[in-house]
Amino acid sequence: MSTALNDRDAILQSASVRIINPKNASILLTASPSLFHVNAAGAVDAPATTITATLIGLDGDVTFTADGAVLTGVTGKSAVVRYADMQGPAAIVTARIVAGGETFTQSCIIGVVRDGAPGNGTPGARGAGQYYAGGSAWSDGTANAVTPGDNVVSDVVTISNGGTFAMTKRWDGAAWNAIGAVFDGSLFVTGSINGAALKAGTVEIRKPDGTLILGAGGTLAAEAAAPGTKNSEIVIGGRNLFPDGDFERGIHNLYGAGYTDVNLNASAGAISGAKSLFMQGTGADMYVYVGTRVNVTPGKEYRISFYSRSATQGVITSSSSYIKLVNSSDAVVGNAFLPIDNLGGDWRRQVVAWTCPPGVTQIEPRFGILTNGAYSWLAIDCVQIEEGNAATQWSPSTEDIAADAQAKADVSRTAAQIYATEQINLANVTTRAYADGKVTAEEQRAIADATTKANAARDAAIADANAKLAAKMNKGNDVLAGIFSVDTVNAPAGFRAGNITWNTAGDYTGGYGTAMTPKGLIGYNTSGRRTFMVNGQTGNVQLYGDMMGGAYIGADWPAGGGVGYFLGHSGLFLGNTSIGRYVRISAEGDMYMPGFAHANGQLTLDRPIIISPQGPNFDTFSVYFSGFNSGGSGKRLNLGTRTASITGGVAPFTYNWTFVPNEDSAGSINIVNRTSETATFSSAVGQTPATVSGTVSVVVIDAKGRSASITVNATCNHL
Repeated sequence: MSTALNDRDAILQSASVRIINPKNASILLTASPSLFHVNAAGAVDAPATTITATLIGLDGDVTFTADGAVLTGVTGKSAVVRYADMQGPAAIVTARIVAGGETFTQSCIIGVVRDGAPGNGTPGARGAGQYYAGGSAWSDGTANAVTPGDNVVSDVVTISNGGTFAMTKRWDGAAWNAIGAVFDGSLFVTGSINGAALKAGTVEIRKPDGTLILGAGGTLAAEAAAPGTKNSEIVIGGRNLFPDGDFERGIHNLYGAGYTDVNLNASAGAISGAKSLFMQGTGADMYVYVGTRVNVTPGKEYRISFYSRSATQGVITSSSSYIKLVNSSDAVVGNAFLPIDNLGGDWRRQVVAWTCPPGVTQIEPRFGILTNGAYSWLAIDCVQIEEGNAATQWSPSTEDIAADAQAKADVSRTAAQIYATEQINLANVTTRAYADGKVTAEEQRAIADATTKANAARDAAIADANAKLAAKMNKGNDVLAGIFSVDTVNAPAGFRAGNITWNTAGDYTGGYGTAMTPKGLIGYNTSGRRTFMVNGQTGNVQLYGDMMGGAYIGADWPAGGGVGYFLGHSGLFLGNTSIGRYVRISAEGDMYMPGFAHANGQLTLDRPIIISPQGPNFDTFSVYFSGFNSGGSGKRLNLGTRTASITGGVAPFTYNWTFVPNEDSAGSINIVNRTSETATFSSAVGQTPATVSGTVSVVVIDAKGRSASITVNATCNHL
């Protein structure tokens, strides 16, 4: 019986098979090695990494693409990335395969890690420390013994018996000194001092205006300490509402009358950090609006505190400096004259009480000086505005703390590191977006945002690198590595060390140092005197100092018989008078040698004149000698003597006899009296018969250093 077949069955049987992706169909990518490691010397561990695709539930060839690198060695299921082809600190390799009408993708990241430079291996010196020793009296010896090794400046040692005696001293580099400390009273405003007892000859507690609160034998008057206020009514201030109160970030928009600036003025200094608000001038009313508005609440109490310091010039009284509080329309909503009784003295903390009036929601401080027109200045630092009726010690605002934390975070990462991070983030965003084989509009926006951030980080890294390169190339008048500068601002193009300058022709115009100018090399000292010049146009060399070598250290004969040369403003010196062999030519043209002087146009000779027409090198001399015995019986033979006879020459003579054996010689010939006119010869071998052969030579040198020699063949037969 046949199976029934209808039209639908026929269509289904003729259709191509379509694979619906099961959950376990995927691509696995592995990289070996997984990243490139570059050591401190710049060498990479592996020159290339191989990315292999493992197909699960799939079949066919894989298509590879790369972002941030160039692929090589691509096969059906693998690809190679070389370190030399990396275009940045990280690259993304993506594998794709189409199966059953669906696209499957997988990506992996290939990164580059680099080692930092190694240390020099030398441990640093120890720092100062605190040390303790037992004892009932101070002893320098005990203190020296308790510190490890030599004392270090600021080492602190405490010697105590654990009961009635204790003493602490600090090492200042030469001696142990007792430690003392002076504290600003404001340090203890927010805290307390606890101890078993406070011992002193007299104890007084006074208000800032001098009113006695507690004296010796007296009792504390609560009303005197805080008139009209009980301790339970004191409201401690809250956080600082005034950002950048120590003016370190320079966020203020200053405006007013007179000169104002935020800097480190030499006259005023600063309480916190390196800057303070400084104003100066000769106006009758000099003032400055700080330019920072603070939100306040009507009806609440505030304490405005700050440090002030002023000049002694001009007419400034204890009520000449002031602070005013203005609203958003610059209308005065509070003011107070500062009780400055230390004109020209140290910094003094000022505290102003203020209650916010109705309708005021913002305030801005205004500081000023009232003078009679003479020069004056006022400095302000550590401004603090806080709620409450009791001022606390100055502290940064929350905005300052957040800004400082962000700045430290930014500084801790270089522009290149930020770029690498953004590149990796872009890779991760892209990988997640393509993980399911399709990209939504939201994922596309995420990719676009990550791309924008990566591009911005790249541009910042390039700008940072260019800035560092420009700084090192020293465009302008900066110094490159403290060695030389390329000066295109104060002088035409060239190289220089020091502050020397020159004109367009390359001629010196001022300063001192060494320079390579368009004319050549020049050098000038701090007195503006030229020390040398190498003219690049003519090739001439001019030196304005002395040249010397050997044992010479100046324009005088060396001590101890040393020799050498000196050439300078004093003339020429060669050799040394102490050894009788010298030449001197003075700067005036006089000449001196042993037995010879030519000075002031007069020639002086203090030795006889010897004229030798033939000369010392025209006569000759020669040497000859007779032979010795040629052989005999036995292993040891006495061959007799040989005398070197001389014709001509100048006595005394020196002699040097030698024997050089032939390659087939059975032994050598012994020579006695090698340096005499007559030498004695003998021969010895281990067995007989044997033949000893070679050449006998003598070299003779006469008193004038001339030489003569003769060489003959010699053979000795042992029978």
